[in-house]
Amino acid sequence: MGASMRADVRAFLARVPRNRRETVKALRELVLAAAGGTVESVLWRSLSYHRPELGGRVKGAVCLITPKTDHGVAVAGASFTVLLAHDGKVVSPPRDRSVPFP
Repeated sequence: MGASMRADVRAFLARVPRNRRETVKALRELVLAAAGGTVESVLWRSLSYHRPELGGRVKGAVCLITPKTDHGVAVAGASFTVLLAHDGKVVSPPRDRSVPFP
């Protein structure tokens, strides 16, 4: 959404704890760059990305970015979940083994 960031997204980012905010912002930029045409909103205490041509925020879902209380930030999609520690290191591999994982 770039410069025209929705008010709910702006408010969400302001509430993300400082030690996770930069990771969330970096992931947000990555998703927006990689998944053009997605709509960004706030859903289930997460940043939600969906493709309107496929459906709403659930049926057309691309992924969620969720700040975690104890464990950093999670990125989840239909076939994967990656958990990032506070320092940005991956602490859990994707469930979908077709996704490369170091």
